[in-house]
Amino acid sequence: MNLPSIQEMTNKEKELFNQIIDEQVQLMGLESERDEVTIENLLIDFFDEESETYDNFEKLLVETEIAEELLDTTYMQEDTKVSSAWKP
Repeated sequence: MNLPSIQEMTNKEKELFNQIIDEQVQLMGLESERDEVTIENLLIDFFDEESETYDNFEKLLVETEIAEELLDTTYMQEDTKVSSAWKP
């Protein structure tokens, strides 16, 4: 059974879909709201016909890995700024 795209969903289905996405993102225990929004967008895009990752799990994995690398790099830069600014 194929799941409908976001474009094919009724309003009630979209509401349930958004609740499921929100719950799954919360269960991931991500470090920041920015991480949550990033992952939420990746998951939504998988069901969006207008997205490059629509119904393409391999492409979704690639995009997720790219997002993780960017978020990790950003955290390392922020940690470096904080630790270099902190002086005992």
